[in-house]
Amino acid sequence: MKANNKTQKKSNKKQKLFKVIAKDSYKHSYFSAELNNTFVIFKSINGIFYLIYSKINSIINYDIINYKIISEIKKAHNSKITNFRHCSDNINKRDLLLSISKDDNILKLWNVTNFECLLNINNVNTRGALYSGCFLKDSKMIKILSTNFNSDGNPEPIKLFDLSGKKISEIKDKYTKNENCYFIDTFNSKKKLSVTYIITANYGYIKSYKFSNGKIYHIYKNKNEETNGHRYITIGVNGSMVQLFESYYGDINIWDFHKGEKIGEIACSKNPINGVILLNDKQLLVGGVKSIKVVDLKKRITVNDLITDKKYEEEVCVLEKFVNPLNFQCLVFQDTGGNIFIMEI
Repeated sequence: MKANNKTQKKSNKKQKLFKVIAKDSYKHSYFSAELNNTFVIFKSINGIFYLIYSKINSIINYDIINYKIISEIKKAHNSKITNFRHCSDNINKRDLLLSISKDDNILKLWNVTNFECLLNINNVNTRGALYSGCFLKDSKMIKILSTNFNSDGNPEPIKLFDLSGKKISEIKDKYTKNENCYFIDTFNSKKKLSVTYIITANYGYIKSYKFSNGKIYHIYKNKNEETNGHRYITIGVNGSMVQLFESYYGDINIWDFHKGEKIGEIACSKNPINGVILLNDKQLLVGGVKSIKVVDLKKRITVNDLITDKKYEEEVCVLEKFVNPLNFQCLVFQDTGGNIFIMEI
């Protein structure tokens, strides 16, 4: 009987339900290209663990350890806020937050300490949508990158701004036209003489640039692929190899970042998958329809689903993780029903 009890307890631990921490986040469309960085989690310079998300056009500042709202910046934008990015400004001892309004092409910069709006860039693009933007740290300077997606097939180039809002430059490729871009991020490779790379997810493929000269580093494209949107990217280091993981409909593609070669493919679902993050150096997490799949990178198969509640009917769209003060690794995820959850993993 005791052995059975232990088995039951172990089983219950595996079946532990996730905790709802917000029900009022902006409801993103499942098939929308804006499903990246719809919230951010970070430990601030003053030691507070923040979760920041949007409530339509307001910004919610949430203490994720004590499960309480710290503040709400009402009408922070004139229309829906679709994305956030965070950056630690160690020189000025502050946390910076980027908020993006996709449809208005508006980008705002905030000081998280007091939520003073430091910068408001209107009309980042003259047309189309601003699906993504990010911070770039280079030579102790913090800059901002922006993208454009235009349905007419003629998007504006990637733009680089300083923190005063001045446009420093544009990244233009001499050999290919500007591309519709869903997502942008940066990566610093210490093994390549601390080179800073810009990575974009585009319509048709992933692309990387060297920031120092703006030249294309690699294009990561499936052979014989019908043109499709590539939207979710994460980078991992496996020994001496830097790997780029990206979702392509229901599959995960794995690329050698520095060689530009495809080194693997994992079938995860018959449905589209969202949000791709590394759980550790052996496992990957991907969100999707009523599921969060755990992917074994060595065996290249899905091994289980973190969502065991069969009554759960939403689509998981964004995944993030952090380590809390008790040294437990936690997963935070958002679904298209406007809910944000937390669970220990």
